Amino acid sequence: MKDYLNLPAKELLDEYGTGSHVPGSGSAAAMGAMIGAQLAITVCKLTCQKPRYKDKHAQVEHLQKELEIIFNKLKGYFYRDIEIFSEVSKLRIQRDQTLIFEEKDKFQRAQLEQLKLASDIPLFIADEAFRLAEIGIILFDSGFKSARGDSGVAIANGIGAATGALFVILLNLKSFQESEWKDQMYITCNPRFLKLQTLQLEAMKRTALLKDEGDLNGQLEIAF
Repeated sequence: MKDYLNLPAKELLDEYGTGSHVPGSGSAAAMGAMIGAQLAITVCKLTCQKPRYKDKHAQVEHLQKELEIIFNKLKGYFYRDIEIFSEVSKLRIQRDQTLIFEEKDKFQRAQLEQLKLASDIPLFIADEAFRLAEIGIILFDSGFKSARGDSGVAIANGIGAATGALFVILLNLKSFQESEWKDQMYITCNPRFLKLQTLQLEAMKRTALLKDEGDLNGQLEIAF
């Protein structure tokens, strides 16, 4: 498998625009969250360099360690998503190319089994992305104020990555017939939809806060 994260940035971006299924949306969601995690780590480092945030240093140092763990998990999911979906794509091609019904059915069942794995990975990505957004909110509120753009992007990337991961899961589920596994996946997703709504609202509140700090004439309206 190609070592995507060691590609030059433009080459990696071009890989996502080749018209292929690999690399795809799952790894792209992980990548967005990884960028957000690194920005949040930057906020932690900047905060701990400032004496006036001394009372926050212990908390922020703890959050930085957690962010480093999140980043490494996302990196693993990035590669795992590419690996699994490469197998799904290969099996789909084999299914579509054969004219023998028994072979077609065999490849179809095999790709659905792989697709189950490919649906678990975005769920893991979503959970790490949610935590990234939560940490971003803490850093926005308590960290270095001049770095709230970085905190804000960490929040937004966490929310965006989790949203993208849920899109992937829900699309994958359309390929399956009714089953206990499919029902359980929907049940598993339900609390994550609620968490997504909560985090979106929290993000909008902080966008409005920055707006109110700078827009003294009330020229910009944000409704939520």
